Amino acid sequence: MKKTMGSEIGDNNLIVTQISVGGLENYVTAKMLLDYFEDNIGLVWRCRLKTSSTPPESNPNYEIDAESVQRKTDYVKIEPHAFVHFAVAHSAKAALDAAAVVSLYWEGSL
Repeated sequence: MKKTMGSEIGDNNLIVTQISVGGLENYVTAKMLLDYFEDNIGLVWRCRLKTSSTPPESNPNYEIDAESVQRKTDYVKIEPHAFVHFAVAHSAKAALDAAAVVSLYWEGSL
């Protein structure tokens, strides 16, 4: 079985283990999402919450002097969204199925 980002590939089937979630309020944290999905869907392996975009010209520089780096605070804010990686594929499918019939409710929306 070959593993790729967010999925596993078997003989003829692609098994998805990651979902993306949008429409989040600014106060939401990755820990809040992780707790919600583990309580309502299944075991979460990893949850990443993004609130800013990565500039297209940014590339990793592994030889940079960390002491001389200046923090930037004027980055472009975007609508918060998350990538939730489940430990097992059936949890990702359960989350997608629940979203399809609008049965995921978390403080009014999800």
